[in-house]
Amino acid sequence: MAYLGNLPIFDHKSSEWSIFKSRLTQFAKINRVEEVNKSGILLTHLTDETYRLVRNLAYPQDLESLSYSNLVKLLDGHFKPKKCSFVDKEKFFGATRNPGESLGDWEARLRGLASNCDFGTALETNLRDRFVLGMVPGPEQDKLFEQDPSTLTLSVAMELSEQAAYARQAKVMLCTSEHAPIKEEPTGELQSPSNTGAPNLGSSDHGEAEEVSDCETREYEKYNIAPVERPMAETEAVPSTIGDSHVPPTLPLLATRPKRTRPRVDYKKYF
Repeated sequence: MAYLGNLPIFDHKSSEWSIFKSRLTQFAKINRVEEVNKSGILLTHLTDETYRLVRNLAYPQDLESLSYSNLVKLLDGHFKPKKCSFVDKEKFFGATRNPGESLGDWEARLRGLASNCDFGTALETNLRDRFVLGMVPGPEQDKLFEQDPSTLTLSVAMELSEQAAYARQAKVMLCTSEHAPIKEEPTGELQSPSNTGAPNLGSSDHGEAEEVSDCETREYEKYNIAPVERPMAETEAVPSTIGDSHVPPTLPLLATRPKRTRPRVDYKKYF
């Protein structure tokens, strides 16, 4: 007979009995398994070690003689959840939301921790308080801190925190798009000769003169000598041709030569 669904093998070392029992109940329900056949399905979905454990628990009775309800009662008594302790409460009240954990997963983890604590009628209140206080500082927690604790419920806290999270994500996306780098396209404008490396027609200084000027400047700075002004020719004629190319008449033919200064040096003190 083919059954609907898939019932996993139960291993008491790695699985939880209450979860397996719930899945076994649903499996028998959808497949309309008769009561006399439920015990066989239960025993055939146990690992060797778990089957040996159940056999030891049933001793001196034989497993084949036990009904399904007796087998379930036997396993319930052995895997009965421990009573609430201060350790379980410390884990619940010390829980915090992990980085990257969704709000739904955070609420589900709190409910799992609360299942080991006997909160009774105060369950929803404790869940709401831990949900708010266990969140990392941010827009979500700030939004919840503005609410009235006497009227705030866990479902409303979930809704408000989700709205604040969506608003924060939208703000981050907006800021990212505004500060995105803009690629500059070439405009095709002509650049100045100084930027393109072309010869500057407005300057009459040559490389040799500039080199001498630099050397003089270094000598002045070496001996800490104050320079003095010396007259120079104010203008010089610029050749009308550079190489074999003719200079257009619109370009300036005269360039002002910068004034140079030479310090007064007392050479006698060096001899």
